Amino acid sequence: MIKDLYRRKFLEKLTWACAGSFLGPLTLHEATGKNKNNVNPISLIIDADTANEVDDAFAIARALVEPGFDIKGLCSAQWHTQANAPNDSVGRSQQMNEDLLALMGKSAITHPMGSNIPMVSPFRAQPSPAAHLIIEEAHKMPKGEKLTVLTLGPATNTASALLLDPSIRPKLRCCYLGLWYNIEDQTWSKREFNTDNDPNALNVLLNTQSLELEIMTATTSKALVF
Repeated sequence: MIKDLYRRKFLEKLTWACAGSFLGPLTLHEATGKNKNNVNPISLIIDADTANEVDDAFAIARALVEPGFDIKGLCSAQWHTQANAPNDSVGRSQQMNEDLLALMGKSAITHPMGSNIPMVSPFRAQPSPAAHLIIEEAHKMPKGEKLTVLTLGPATNTASALLLDPSIRPKLRCCYLGLWYNIEDQTWSKREFNTDNDPNALNVLLNTQSLELEIMTATTSKALVF
């Protein structure tokens, strides 16, 4: 109960900070669904292990007030390898997602739960409402446009969506936060938190031919301290 109260107070402060910093009068561009460059907003699904650490909550709150994004969904992800992770780690992420959306007046945004279990092999999906939302929204994209899936935790939900319906591959742009990169010897390492939570899922992304995949390494994100 005490932890829930502290979490609620933190989220309230976070949402007010983001709203105060980035929200203002609705501009003509926002009202017409265009950004200042007269370009359609990016169709985006955020997939996050929100309850693991505070960074995802900040990223989500900031994204929710960004006029350049058309948020199609906020999905929850598991984080089972963390030392203090509960058995229902995805449930904790789901609760924080719902709390954030409610506090920011954004509960109308679809917010399905992801899989609580990582993939047991790179050939077997873990079906979930989150994976099915990715499939559904990808198929809605107009010809020549892609749905961006921003993965801030393990890639379980995105990889499962690709396995469940490979036809969405040309309609997806996957942005993944994970892996270490050693600048000195130019080598990559999968011994990183998000990847450790589902290495099979990352392998699906890496091995899906012609998938548009962008990776921000933990090496880079660790240096982004504000």
